[in-house]
Amino acid sequence: MDTWARQIWFSGLGGPSAPAGPTSSLRVIRPKSSIRPAGKVKRDRLALVVLLSGESGRKEHVLYRRVRRSDIPAMAEIRAGDWGTEKYWRERIRQYLSYKQHPGGALRPRVSFVCVERDRIIGLIAGHLTRRFGCDGELEWVSVRPECRGRGVASGLFCRLAKWFVAHQAKRICVDVEPSNQAARQFYRRHGAENLEPHWMVWNDIRSSLRGSMADSCC
Repeated sequence: MDTWARQIWFSGLGGPSAPAGPTSSLRVIRPKSSIRPAGKVKRDRLALVVLLSGESGRKEHVLYRRVRRSDIPAMAEIRAGDWGTEKYWRERIRQYLSYKQHPGGALRPRVSFVCVERDRIIGLIAGHLTRRFGCDGELEWVSVRPECRGRGVASGLFCRLAKWFVAHQAKRICVDVEPSNQAARQFYRRHGAENLEPHWMVWNDIRSSLRGSMADSCC
């Protein structure tokens, strides 16, 4: 494991958001030898294999795990699908995860998770602790490939970030979202967020998002 990876592992590291489908489509399963990913993934205590319903109704294995340095190009490709260029996002993501770029009010602890299907990253999420607006944490990005939306991927990613916040005693969480981005605002609202300012929404207690129907996509 290289120096960058060790930074992420031991420090707890790991826009527009894609709408997610019903969390009832998610079912957590225990990794078995036939589906356990090879290599470093088995070292990640937060790596989880789940079943998602695809467009055809076929069940697909996906893996949620913390980010690796080698994931950055795929993450940049996904973010560039929302806006910007891959070149911009490769540098932005690299600097964010290596503590060289700090959003307003951000503290050092931060994390990023990805969702992997058939060795291909299909979604990502990132967040950090903060002092912005008197909050404890901030959701930085969540994006899912357009062809993979509506399957609960975003909800699964959000759940893992919410659990990370709770583990770091961060309850009040904010997110920057364009007023015109109704899909993202509906996603956040469905998961318990409220309006804070024209460009911001807030979870006054992120723990509430880990109860009820969200429990199906969290384990």
